[in-house]
Amino acid sequence: MAFSMFGYFKSGRASSKFRRKKIGLALSSGAARGFAHIGVIKVLEESQIPVSMIAGTSMGALIGALYAAGLSGDELEEIACNVDIKTAAKLFAPTPSLGGLVSGNRIQDALQSLVGDVNIEDLKIPFAAVAVDIKNAEEVVIREGSLTEAIRASISVPGIFTAVNYQNRFLVDGGLINPVPVDVVQEMGADFVIAVNIPYPTKSKPVDITLKSANKGGEPAQIANSKSFNSNLATFVNKVVDLNQLKSKFNGFAKGAFGNKGYARPNIFKVIMTTTKIMENQIKDLQLQRYKPDILIEPKVDIASNFDFHKARRIIKLGEQEAKKVLGKII
Repeated sequence: MAFSMFGYFKSGRASSKFRRKKIGLALSSGAARGFAHIGVIKVLEESQIPVSMIAGTSMGALIGALYAAGLSGDELEEIACNVDIKTAAKLFAPTPSLGGLVSGNRIQDALQSLVGDVNIEDLKIPFAAVAVDIKNAEEVVIREGSLTEAIRASISVPGIFTAVNYQNRFLVDGGLINPVPVDVVQEMGADFVIAVNIPYPTKSKPVDITLKSANKGGEPAQIANSKSFNSNLATFVNKVVDLNQLKSKFNGFAKGAFGNKGYARPNIFKVIMTTTKIMENQIKDLQLQRYKPDILIEPKVDIASNFDFHKARRIIKLGEQEAKKVLGKII
């Protein structure tokens, strides 16, 4: 792939506040909400703020890698807006295995078509992707080697994607340990860090609910005898191990993950993704207290769920709006 900065920043000099800074951009995880990173990048370009290095986790790694490879904010937006429900469903089509619901090969092929056979060390902007070694729970920062493999590793949500065998490690989503890699971009040499965190929308206060009684008759509950229990268990197991049924159900789950309102009960995709994002929210709060960026941009993307990739244009606009609001106070 021939590299150029595709209008990396408009002609003219950057704001004097940033002119001699080594600006590092830390992009968080966020699934479909992570398209907001593109909006922030567009505003950085418009504001003539050059980025010297990028570290990204999960969706932040994907967007950051493409930007580091030379794609402009406008080009990233064009790519994102071409991902409709049908395209997303194909990319996440289930290929059930013991390692995950989706192999991730289609996504890696799509990335390959965008950037080709490119190594991280050959990018115009220094870049690092954050992943986790699932065997020993160790954070892994990838700064060299295949760009597409690094992205594929960083976006691999455990349980949904199979882990990536990368340099004798089995790597999954970096958001499990470092969802906003401020410290990584600092270690890369940044002396001024702009962090973009896409928080998962949660309620600030717990909700009290009362479950209806399981014992409607008011009689003491009876424990099933072992004979009936074993019989029921055998019937259940026989149903579960029917692989044809499993495959059919997984295909239904995939359709339900991408805009099918007929699925009121959360399917396996939504359960795993939401569980991961709730956990990452807590980690993000702790990480941002420990490693403080110079500028923190937090787009509130309440209009989209984890799999709402078809809402790219609206999500990107929210990123733009928040970036303009934050940067407008200091430029």
